[in-house]
Amino acid sequence: MQKTISLRTSRTIGRDGGLTCIVGMVDGPNVVIGADRAITCEDGHVFNVSHDTSKLFSIGDLFLIGAAGDIRIGNLLSTAILLSTAIVEIENNLPTKDALYNVVQVLIPSIQDCLEANGTLMRYDDGQYQGTDMLVGHMGRLFWISKNFSVFEPEKGYAAIGSGRAYAIGALELQRRLPYEAYSYGAYYRVGKALAVASALAVASACCGTVSEEQHILTLKGNP
Repeated sequence: MQKTISLRTSRTIGRDGGLTCIVGMVDGPNVVIGADRAITCEDGHVFNVSHDTSKLFSIGDLFLIGAAGDIRIGNLLSTAILLSTAIVEIENNLPTKDALYNVVQVLIPSIQDCLEANGTLMRYDDGQYQGTDMLVGHMGRLFWISKNFSVFEPEKGYAAIGSGRAYAIGALELQRRLPYEAYSYGAYYRVGKALAVASALAVASACCGTVSEEQHILTLKGNP
């Protein structure tokens, strides 16, 4: 399920921020999601994290999740017993419920409960929950969960989140508009290229060094 692509390029990182880019694409019955592995500390130090503590993780064979923002959220969600309980509930009801129902009515409440139990769920002034942007692959479909837990399904079958989002979306849209022979590579390749473009262009203005990056890309296979 897991494969890593080592890039031969490096990029500069700014003191005031770094890159997060998570890219997802539907590929027939499968969903491919990739993420950069760079973490920027408060002091501006940047390093690559291991796959076990990365921004991208799977929950059983039902969900593939890429989470932007604080890495703590990914740590909690990838190890949460509450989410394992949600998996059992979904498995017991398949195929009577569809993917959107599972994400909205089962996965998101479980995520909220997990974050609230660990003190990482905040609220906006109007009382709405505040989480983080996430891409979720489930049952062959790709969903974008926003910070306030609204759910969107991209019409074109691909999406990106994080500070490198605009560059990644531009790369994916350009691929789509090229002659067929030029973009006939699979989703795994296309997601990797979009991440590489975001890595090269999403650079903060106050540079303090370079870091060699790796991409972390996973595929969720078809319907369970």
